Amino acid sequence: MNSVKKPTAKARERPVKKGSGKKPANRTKRKQKKNASSKGSVSSLREEVQEWLYEFAELGGTITSPLIQKLKEADEAGGLTHEIADYILNESNYKKRSRKVTLSDTKLDKYFPATYGREDIEGVIFSLLGQWKRTQEEALENE
Repeated sequence: MNSVKKPTAKARERPVKKGSGKKPANRTKRKQKKNASSKGSVSSLREEVQEWLYEFAELGGTITSPLIQKLKEADEAGGLTHEIADYILNESNYKKRSRKVTLSDTKLDKYFPATYGREDIEGVIFSLLGQWKRTQEEALENE
């Protein structure tokens, strides 16, 4: 029968040797980390703002730590209204997106003869786009 020896009182009280790699727990650092991570926490926001975030998430919005931080900063500044929160939450939708369009030679060949160069093709396209824009504006005015 194997007997397991229990550590003696002396072994349990042994101090940690210098350079052993073991350090005593530093509660202050843990607390600081916890406070730092709560900066992007939904619970750090007012209840009303949390409700706005819930509505935003229900509509398919993505909630990120930087987004929460912006809301918190605006709230702490004292000017966070529902309208401002809505702008912050949908800010990425308001930014102008790149709308670069490239047309392949195959597509262009369907509409332009081989004798047309780049400037000729662009001239026709922008002329037609100008006509299209005017008809769109007229349609809006007639509504």
